[in-house]
Amino acid sequence: MSKLSSDLKSNYQLFIEQILESGQVWALQSEQGWASCESENYQDTEVMPFWSDKNYAEIYAAEDWPEYHAVAITIESYLDDWLPGMIEDEVMVGVNWNPEFNDIEMEPLVILDDLDLD
Repeated sequence: MSKLSSDLKSNYQLFIEQILESGQVWALQSEQGWASCESENYQDTEVMPFWSDKNYAEIYAAEDWPEYHAVAITIESYLDDWLPGMIEDEVMVGVNWNPEFNDIEMEPLVILDDLDLD
């Protein structure tokens, strides 16, 4: 059962807590590459969604991207490679999207700050 709700702040907090606990984040990948889409909030901006739980990613994929499957990314890779690359490429982060609710789009730098492991 999904813990995601219509409360976007709670979904974001759940994202942070779960990836710190599990040491991994989930993204969707197909033969064509990683799932991404145009931002609904920022013009001419791409968003790449990530989830804190494999089941959340699979639920979203089944609804919106059935050709994709959930792939785990280590938190180290997420912090050291993915988020810095997204900052450089000016790509937003989709956080714990759920087909039933509004989607969260965050700046990668905000997530890096919130995941500061020092």
